Amino acid sequence: MPISVPAIVVVFLFSLVWHWNETYTTSLYLGESMRTLPLKLQSFDLAFSQVFTSGQTSGDTANINESIKLAGTMLIILPLLILYLFAQRWFVEVIDKTGITGE
Repeated sequence: MPISVPAIVVVFLFSLVWHWNETYTTSLYLGESMRTLPLKLQSFDLAFSQVFTSGQTSGDTANINESIKLAGTMLIILPLLILYLFAQRWFVEVIDKTGITGE
């Protein structure tokens, strides 16, 4: 069992990232009352675009401030980054044991 701990951690990380980004299955289970963070970011982006372009007559949406979208994206991926930083030791150990050289 001690030898398989790094592999279990890597499988846990990959499955967590897979389910973190899953929107369809989550919407089936939770319904419309609760949404995942990527869907919340999409609705925030649409609302921000509508507010930003409502005062403009030209309808040019190319000038939307991208830093708002990037800050929201950073907040969404921050828990995954923190988890990866804590699990990095086991992740590197699995890569070292499997012999992947990156060539």
